[in-house]
Amino acid sequence: MRYIFSNKVIYIFLLGFGLRFYACINVPIINPDGVYYINQARAIYYGEWERVRHCGLSFVSNYPFFIVGAYKIFHDWIIAARSISFLFGFATLIPLYFLLKRFFNDNISALCTLIFALIPVFVSRSGDVVRGPVFWFFIMLGLYFFVSQIGNKNRKYLLFSNLFFLMATWARIEAILFVIVSCLYILLIEREKKFERLGIFVSPVLILILLSISWALISDVSVKEMYRMHELLSKFSETVD
Repeated sequence: MRYIFSNKVIYIFLLGFGLRFYACINVPIINPDGVYYINQARAIYYGEWERVRHCGLSFVSNYPFFIVGAYKIFHDWIIAARSISFLFGFATLIPLYFLLKRFFNDNISALCTLIFALIPVFVSRSGDVVRGPVFWFFIMLGLYFFVSQIGNKNRKYLLFSNLFFLMATWARIEAILFVIVSCLYILLIEREKKFERLGIFVSPVLILILLSISWALISDVSVKEMYRMHELLSKFSETVD
């Protein structure tokens, strides 16, 4: 029976786990925006929904919701917030390895995973109260399933890919570019049943748009504000300038 991971890959995962755990428990202070995410999580936990968008941020990502789940285990807001960053920061190594395996042999895939596990910025951010690790994890999962569907008749991979990209977009709005580029790839590169594949891929987006419009009609939250399109346009303007 073949093992899913070789010994060297397990050692790499353990090293990545150890470095991120060390960073998580040795961060002396909370980064400034981390306070906002914790306040949002507290508002969600206590059902104070009117305060969720008024805790210093004009948007609500999925990060505070994960913090709420961790708080039910640790009963400490700071530990809960950092544990989510640590968990997703480490977990990113797993889909990254499987994604690399789609292109390279085990030795090269393990080496690239090791490099990612040692990059200081990814290690340090896994100990901060930030959305980055959640974003990385879902982006890697989305990329893995999108690459896996190429030449594969299993259309479920397209659905999974889009759903994970949407989760990454909920964490950081820039991830919407992965959805756009994936659509272009299907239209321009795919040769078999491209429109069927495209329809399956974008179906979660279409459902989300319909639900968003319905929600906007019965509430005072605009779709633009709900998905932070103003933030995306601002980032684009900064890049152009």
